[in-house]
Amino acid sequence: MNFLKNFLKDNGKTIRKIYIYQFGAIVFALMMVLPTVRIDNAAVDALSCIITVLFYFYLLYLAAWERGASDRIRVDGKRIAPREHYGFKLGIAAMSPIVILCVLWFIARLMSQFFGAAVFKNINDFIAHVVMLIQAPFLQIVNHSVALIPSEDARSFVSPVLFLASAFIVAAVTWLSYYFGYHGKFMSVAYKNTKT
Repeated sequence: MNFLKNFLKDNGKTIRKIYIYQFGAIVFALMMVLPTVRIDNAAVDALSCIITVLFYFYLLYLAAWERGASDRIRVDGKRIAPREHYGFKLGIAAMSPIVILCVLWFIARLMSQFFGAAVFKNINDFIAHVVMLIQAPFLQIVNHSVALIPSEDARSFVSPVLFLASAFIVAAVTWLSYYFGYHGKFMSVAYKNTKT
């Protein structure tokens, strides 16, 4: 428990920044996806998906790169131990609500499938909508991927797995961005502007 308290104390600001950027990506994704659904054009839909995910990754890059650069300064000043792969822990911590929700979604789906109770179906639907809203940048990608599966039962089990995979992709992007910031590579434009 002490580890968790210290981790959140040390990383709370960065995790909050990631959540704020995620909220911005949700709004941007909804603004991009909702109009393209009405057009019903696969090329426009794919383009909006790509733009949305790249925008989300750029926002994550800004937060994690800045944290990596500031940690490098602290390491060089011998205030903390070297930790160049710390960004993955940071990404997993930031995505932990999504991971927990996806696991709960999968369990609720199993329960509704095997027991058929309406309460499990309602829980399943509620968790599914929350995850789809939070992971809105990946919504269209997951929907198109799931549409390729012919079986309706298999589709309902694949969706939580794909959203879970998207959470780990976000954690990997956060780690890579932190790593670049830690080593001073591929400096973000926002960071360059604060230095001049």
